Amino acid sequence: MRRFHVCLFALALGVAAPAAAQVPGLDIDIRFGGSSSNLSETPVDFEDSNSEIGYFVGGDVRFGKFFFVQPGFYYQHQVVGLTPEVGAESSNLGISSIMIPVQLGLNVDLKVVEAELGFGPTIAFNTSVGDNDFGLVKDNTNNTRFGALASANVRVLFITLWGGYQFDGTEAIKDGNAKLNQWMLGLGFNF
Repeated sequence: MRRFHVCLFALALGVAAPAAAQVPGLDIDIRFGGSSSNLSETPVDFEDSNSEIGYFVGGDVRFGKFFFVQPGFYYQHQVVGLTPEVGAESSNLGISSIMIPVQLGLNVDLKVVEAELGFGPTIAFNTSVGDNDFGLVKDNTNNTRFGALASANVRVLFITLWGGYQFDGTEAIKDGNAKLNQWMLGLGFNF
Protein backbone atom coordinates (compact mmCIF):
# COMPACT_ATOMS: atom_id res chain seq x y z
CA MET A 1 0.00 0.00 0.00
CA ARG A 2 2.85 2.36 0.85
CA ARG A 3 4.47 1.89 -2.58
CA PHE A 4 1.11 2.58 -4.22
CA HIS A 5 0.93 6.00 -2.51
CA VAL A 6 4.50 6.89 -3.53
CA CYS A 7 3.84 5.83 -7.15
CA LEU A 8 0.55 7.75 -7.24
CA PHE A 9 2.28 10.87 -5.92
CA ALA A 10 5.12 10.57 -8.46
CA LEU A 11 2.60 10.12 -11.28
CA ALA A 12 0.63 13.21 -10.18
CA LEU A 13 3.80 15.32 -10.09
CA GLY A 14 4.88 13.95 -13.46
CA VAL A 15 1.58 14.99 -15.03
CA ALA A 16 1.53 18.42 -13.33
CA ALA A 17 5.18 19.35 -14.04
CA PRO A 18 4.84 20.13 -17.77
CA ALA A 19 1.83 22.36 -17.06
CA ALA A 20 3.70 24.16 -14.27
CA ALA A 21 6.62 24.86 -16.60
CA GLN A 22 4.27 27.04 -18.67
CA VAL A 23 3.20 29.27 -15.74
CA PRO A 24 5.56 32.15 -14.78
CA GLY A 25 6.41 32.18 -11.06
CA LEU A 26 5.39 28.54 -10.55
CA ASP A 27 8.06 25.85 -10.05
CA ILE A 28 7.82 22.20 -9.09
CA ASP A 29 10.70 20.39 -7.39
CA ILE A 30 10.73 16.61 -7.07
CA ARG A 31 13.19 15.41 -4.39
CA PHE A 32 14.55 12.24 -2.83
CA GLY A 33 17.34 11.58 -0.38
CA GLY A 34 18.52 10.42 2.99
CA SER A 35 17.83 11.64 6.48
CA SER A 36 19.44 11.31 9.88
CA SER A 37 16.80 11.25 12.61
CA ASN A 38 17.20 11.65 16.34
CA LEU A 39 15.04 12.14 19.41
CA SER A 40 15.28 15.36 21.42
CA GLU A 41 15.61 13.23 24.57
CA THR A 42 15.59 9.56 25.47
CA PRO A 43 12.00 8.30 25.94
CA VAL A 44 10.76 6.99 29.26
CA ASP A 45 11.47 3.24 29.66
CA PHE A 46 14.67 3.46 27.55
CA GLU A 47 18.28 3.90 28.60
CA ASP A 48 19.61 5.65 25.50
CA SER A 49 18.75 6.76 21.94
CA ASN A 50 20.89 7.45 18.89
CA SER A 51 20.61 8.75 15.32
CA GLU A 52 20.01 6.38 12.42
CA ILE A 53 19.62 6.76 8.66
CA GLY A 54 16.24 6.97 6.92
CA TYR A 55 14.95 8.34 3.61
CA PHE A 56 12.39 10.64 2.02
CA VAL A 57 10.75 11.22 -1.37
CA GLY A 58 8.42 14.00 -2.40
CA GLY A 59 8.37 17.52 -3.66
CA ASP A 60 7.29 21.13 -3.43
CA VAL A 61 5.35 23.59 -5.53
CA ARG A 62 6.80 27.11 -5.33
CA PHE A 63 4.61 30.14 -6.02
CA GLY A 64 6.48 33.39 -6.63
CA LYS A 65 9.91 34.40 -7.84
CA PHE A 66 11.93 36.42 -5.27
CA PHE A 67 9.57 35.95 -2.29
CA PHE A 68 7.76 32.65 -2.39
CA VAL A 69 5.23 30.38 -0.71
CA GLN A 70 6.08 26.71 -1.07
CA PRO A 71 3.72 23.92 0.04
CA GLY A 72 5.10 20.39 -0.19
CA PHE A 73 4.27 16.74 0.24
CA TYR A 74 6.82 14.12 1.40
CA TYR A 75 6.75 10.45 2.26
CA GLN A 76 9.46 9.84 4.87
CA HIS A 77 10.81 6.91 6.86
CA GLN A 78 12.57 8.10 10.02
CA VAL A 79 14.69 5.66 12.03
CA VAL A 80 16.12 6.01 15.54
CA GLY A 81 18.11 3.55 17.61
CA LEU A 82 16.86 2.79 21.13
CA THR A 83 18.62 0.96 23.96
CA PRO A 84 16.15 -0.58 26.44
CA GLU A 85 18.56 -0.97 29.40
CA VAL A 86 22.21 -0.59 30.41
CA GLY A 87 24.39 -3.12 28.63
CA ALA A 88 21.66 -4.11 26.15
CA GLU A 89 22.13 -3.88 22.42
CA SER A 90 20.55 -0.97 20.55
CA SER A 91 17.70 -1.76 18.16
CA ASN A 92 16.00 0.39 15.54
CA LEU A 93 12.54 1.92 15.56
CA GLY A 94 11.26 3.08 12.16
CA ILE A 95 8.34 5.47 11.78
CA SER A 96 6.88 6.16 8.32
CA SER A 97 4.83 9.30 7.76
CA ILE A 98 3.52 11.83 5.31
CA MET A 99 4.97 15.29 6.02
CA ILE A 100 3.34 18.43 4.64
CA PRO A 101 5.48 21.59 4.96
CA VAL A 102 4.42 25.11 3.97
CA GLN A 103 7.50 27.30 3.67
CA LEU A 104 7.97 31.00 3.07
CA GLY A 105 11.27 32.17 1.69
CA LEU A 106 13.59 34.02 -0.61
CA ASN A 107 14.79 32.87 -4.02
CA VAL A 108 17.65 34.36 -6.04
CA ASP A 109 17.53 33.29 -9.69
CA LEU A 110 20.63 33.96 -11.83
CA LYS A 111 19.17 31.88 -14.72
CA VAL A 112 21.78 29.09 -14.68
CA VAL A 113 22.22 29.02 -10.89
CA GLU A 114 19.43 29.56 -8.39
CA ALA A 115 19.50 29.59 -4.56
CA GLU A 116 16.68 29.68 -2.04
CA LEU A 117 16.14 29.70 1.71
CA GLY A 118 12.83 28.68 3.26
CA PHE A 119 11.21 28.26 6.64
CA GLY A 120 7.74 27.25 7.73
CA PRO A 121 5.45 24.93 9.68
CA THR A 122 5.04 21.21 9.08
CA ILE A 123 2.45 18.61 9.91
CA ALA A 124 3.27 14.89 9.77
CA PHE A 125 0.78 12.02 9.74
CA ASN A 126 2.20 8.64 10.75
CA THR A 127 1.32 5.88 8.30
CA SER A 128 3.07 2.96 10.02
CA VAL A 129 5.61 1.83 12.60
CA GLY A 130 8.01 -0.87 11.44
CA ASP A 131 8.58 -4.16 13.24
CA ASN A 132 10.77 -3.57 16.27
CA ASP A 133 12.13 -5.37 19.32
CA PHE A 134 10.19 -3.16 21.74
CA GLY A 135 6.63 -4.10 20.77
CA LEU A 136 5.85 -0.51 19.82
CA VAL A 137 3.03 -0.11 17.30
CA LYS A 138 1.38 2.86 15.61
CA ASP A 139 -0.99 3.34 18.58
CA ASN A 140 2.05 4.00 20.84
CA THR A 141 2.99 7.06 18.76
CA ASN A 142 1.36 10.42 18.28
CA ASN A 143 -0.04 9.95 14.81
CA THR A 144 -0.18 13.69 14.09
CA ARG A 145 2.95 15.74 14.78
CA PHE A 146 3.41 19.48 14.34
CA GLY A 147 6.78 21.11 13.77
CA ALA A 148 8.80 23.30 11.40
CA LEU A 149 11.23 22.96 8.51
CA ALA A 150 14.20 25.18 7.61
CA SER A 151 15.73 24.47 4.20
CA ALA A 152 18.25 25.60 1.61
CA ASN A 153 18.24 24.71 -2.06
CA VAL A 154 20.76 25.27 -4.86
CA ARG A 155 19.77 24.62 -8.46
CA VAL A 156 22.08 24.39 -11.46
CA LEU A 157 20.00 24.28 -14.65
CA PHE A 158 17.28 21.80 -13.59
CA ILE A 159 19.17 19.66 -11.00
CA THR A 160 18.86 20.67 -7.35
CA LEU A 161 20.78 19.95 -4.18
CA TRP A 162 18.48 20.38 -1.20
CA GLY A 163 19.08 20.27 2.55
CA GLY A 164 16.80 20.82 5.48
CA TYR A 165 16.31 20.44 9.20
CA GLN A 166 12.85 19.38 10.33
CA PHE A 167 12.01 19.50 14.03
CA ASP A 168 8.82 18.50 15.80
CA GLY A 169 7.01 20.30 18.57
CA THR A 170 4.95 17.19 19.38
CA GLU A 171 6.41 14.14 21.11
CA ALA A 172 6.86 11.12 18.84
CA ILE A 173 6.09 8.39 21.39
CA LYS A 174 3.11 8.85 23.71
CA ASP A 175 3.74 9.32 27.43
CA GLY A 176 7.07 11.04 26.91
CA ASN A 177 8.64 14.27 25.80
CA ALA A 178 10.92 12.94 23.03
CA LYS A 179 10.44 14.86 19.79
CA LEU A 180 11.51 13.32 16.47
CA ASN A 181 13.87 15.61 14.51
CA GLN A 182 15.82 15.05 11.30
CA TRP A 183 18.51 16.39 9.00
CA MET A 184 17.58 15.84 5.35
CA LEU A 185 19.85 15.92 2.31
CA GLY A 186 18.72 15.12 -1.19
CA LEU A 187 18.84 15.59 -4.92
CA GLY A 188 15.99 16.70 -7.09
CA PHE A 189 14.72 17.95 -10.40
CA ASN A 190 13.12 21.33 -11.08
CA PHE A 191 10.33 21.85 -13.62
